[in-house]
Amino acid sequence: MDADPKGEDLERRLHRLERESSRLKAMLVFVTVGMVALVVLGQPGGTPDVLRVAQLLVCDSAGRPRAELGLIDANSVGLQLLDARQRIRVRLEVAAAGAPRCELLDTLGHPQASIVASHAGGAAIELGSRAAGPAVRLAVSDAGTPSLDLVEERPEYSSSLHARVERAPRLELRNWDAAPGGLLLLDAGERVRASLLTSAGGAPRLTLLGEDGRALFVAP
Repeated sequence: MDADPKGEDLERRLHRLERESSRLKAMLVFVTVGMVALVVLGQPGGTPDVLRVAQLLVCDSAGRPRAELGLIDANSVGLQLLDARQRIRVRLEVAAAGAPRCELLDTLGHPQASIVASHAGGAAIELGSRAAGPAVRLAVSDAGTPSLDLVEERPEYSSSLHARVERAPRLELRNWDAAPGGLLLLDAGERVRASLLTSAGGAPRLTLLGEDGRALFVAP
C-alpha cells in the first residue's frame, strides 16, 4: 500500500516546527541569561545585594525615626539611636580623621558616658558631664601612659584627684575651697588613722591618730 504523501508532508512539517521551537527556546534562555549578566555587571562593584544610600532611617509603628545611619557631616559617618520623643540617646561616630567615639546621652543631649579612641592608639572612658569636661576619665595616651582623673564641681567647692603613671607613679589631690583638702588613710573599721592635709592658705599638716580618734602625732 502506497504511503499517503499528504501525511508524510504533515509529519515533516511537525518535525520542522519542533526543531524551530527548540531553537527558539534555546535562544530565549541565552538572551535571558545575557540580560541577567548585564544587570549584574552593571551594578557598582559588581555586587547586586549591596544597598547604597546616603542615609538610612528605621521608624517605629507611628512613623517616628528611632535609628539613623548616615553621614553626620562631609567626612564623618555615624549611627544615632533616638527615644520615643526624638531625643538622641546613643551616638556611634567615626570622625573624618578615623577616630571612633561612642556616647550615651541624657535627655538634654549631654554625654553621660563615652568611649573614645584616637587614630594614634590612645583611648579613654569618660563618665559624667561637666562644663569643663567629664567627672571621671580613665585614659591611655597615644604614648601608652595611663591616667585617672576624678573631678567634683559644686557651687560651694571644687576638688579633684589626678593619677599618672609615667616612669614613676604620680598622685595629685587638689582642693579649691576654704576647707582642708588632702589624703586620708583608714583602717578596716573605716576609722581615719592618718591624714595629710593642706589648708586654704597652703599650709600642710600630717596627723597620726589612734583607734579612739586622738592625735598621736602632729607635724608641724
